[in-house]
Amino acid sequence: MATTGGGEDEAAKARRRVEDTVYGDPMMRSLGIVVEEAEPGRVVLSMTPTPQTANWYGIVHGGAIFTLADSAFGCASVSRGEETVANHCHVSFLSPGSVGEQLFATAEERYREGRNGIYDVTVRTAGGRIVAELRGWSRGLPPDRAPRIVGNAETV
Repeated sequence: MATTGGGEDEAAKARRRVEDTVYGDPMMRSLGIVVEEAEPGRVVLSMTPTPQTANWYGIVHGGAIFTLADSAFGCASVSRGEETVANHCHVSFLSPGSVGEQLFATAEERYREGRNGIYDVTVRTAGGRIVAELRGWSRGLPPDRAPRIVGNAETV
């Protein structure tokens, strides 16, 4: 493992950044999103959908699935320490999620150059069934536009 001058390896720093992001974000906390794995450029988050995340058909609302996938994308994009925002994403819903059935979103960095990044996210059930695929494009913020934490919300 690569170690920095402070003694903390890059994987540990990435994990800390991702945990700070997830557990400091009101939306992710409200959905019960949990950090399962984190390393530079790769993140696995999970969520167990509650009845409050169901749509009128009784399956998990696409917005809840999208939020899990988008959260994994965002966490992977900040895992290296750069402040980023999403500038575009595309999601495909492939099969329904069920209330009470844990979902896992795995985000992997595909491209990172300058201030641009591309990340692919797969949302699966614990049994491996694919629920959704997301591709997200990130943009690094210039240092003078880095977010400022205000209470439980960030302002840019």
